[in-house]
Amino acid sequence: MQDGYVPPECVGGLLPWKKGSWARCSSKYAFRASVRCNNGYYYFGPWLNPGNRTSYAYCPSGTIATNWYVDIPE
Repeated sequence: MQDGYVPPECVGGLLPWKKGSWARCSSKYAFRASVRCNNGYYYFGPWLNPGNRTSYAYCPSGTIATNWYVDIPE
């Protein structure tokens, strides 16, 4: 998993005010939103099966997102 990686079958982005990130995938693999926050830590949304579902990952209060990506099983 590399920072900022988004598989071609996925879409996502930062949430308003850089509070976290979102991700949605159409692949056969489970996925989850992932976000790196300005405290240096990574946070993850729940694992979801593909389909018309969106995973959200949030930064803690007082921090903002600096990058986002999509996490898939290795």
